[in-house]
Order: sequence, then structure tokens, then C-alpha cells
Amino acid sequence: LMTIGLATAGGVYFRSQVKQHRAEIELQLSAIADLKVSELVSWRKERFSDAALLYGNPVFAELVRRALGSAPDAQARDQLYTWLQQIRKANGYEEVILTDVQGVARISIPDNAPAANNLESAHLALLSGQVTMNDFHLDEPGGTPDLSLLVPILDDAAGGRPLGIVTLEIDPGRSLYPLIERWRALSSSAETLLVRRDGNDVL
Repeated sequence: LMTIGLATAGGVYFRSQVKQHRAEIELQLSAIADLKVSELVSWRKERFSDAALLYGNPVFAELVRRALGSAPDAQARDQLYTWLQQIRKANGYEEVILTDVQGVARISIPDNAPAANNLESAHLALLSGQVTMNDFHLDEPGGTPDLSLLVPILDDAAGGRPLGIVTLEIDPGRSLYPLIERWRALSSSAETLLVRRDGNDVL
């Protein structure tokens, strides 16, 4: 009877400890998940804040109009180049490309940057007139995935006529992946996955 009693009490205590430990781990995971979401939202807001330097900026739009017009202004082009170069340098973008409404890259930083191949996304961004973030994509076979921030440049003086689009190419391995991977507590098994629903699947 004593053995049975001790075994029963031990079993009850063990189950209680497991339940308590599980609850603590679930609370910890929930807190980390909330923190991750907050960090991702802040990261995205920072990217769109960068785009706000160009989007709806009448001074920048005027430079684009002069640089890409029928009689291109070399001085305006040089000023655009300097402006975009500073944005790339200050905010760590992999590439910055100014494309005209025909989809032709007119300014690329660095100079050897390949022309963006997401012309359909750029066209949709121009039609919407809104800053958009393009999905993960490969610019070339065998390359690493990039993200793109598409910033339409509109001529407000001409009723919002599209002048071109600035593509800010983001290397997620530089800032986004480390943000996702970082774990706040010591753990030998922890990992973080960024997923979304894709039809009936998880991508």
C-alpha cells in the first residue's frame, strides 16, 4: 500500500510539474511571438519611411521629370544620382534603380546593378500610385532571394501622371533574417519560421 501510495503521489506530482512547465514554456513562446511580430512591423515601417522620402516629394518628382523628359537635363540626373546614392548608403539597400514608365532602367546604383525583372509588379505599383513591397523573388537564377520596395514617382503638377518608379532592392540576409532568427533566451532547440497561408498549404 505504501509503495502504491508513493507511486501514485509521484505520478500526480510529475504530471503537475509537466503541466506547469508546459504552461511556462507556452507563455514564453507567446511573449517571444508577440515580440517578433512587433519587430517585424517596426522593420516594415522603417522601410516605408525610407520610401516616404521619395514618394509624394515634389522636389524629387521635378528632378525626375527634368531628367527623364524629352530633353534630358544632365544636372537633374546628377542630382538624382546623388540623392539615390545617399539613400542606398544610409539605409543599406542592395540596389537602387530608377525606371521610366516604359520599364527602362535610367539610373542604377551601383552602376553595374542588373535591371529589375519584376516589371509586372512595377507596372501594378504605377497603376495603383502607392508604395508597395514586392514579395521574395530571385533576380537571377541561382541567386539569393530579395525583397523590393517599389516607389512610384508621380507628377502632381500634371494630375498625378506617372513619371517612373524607384526600386529599392532589399537583401533580407542583411537585416530581416537576423531579426527573425534572433532568440531572446538560451535554448538549444529554438527556431523561428516566417510562414503564410498559400491556398490550403503553409508556405
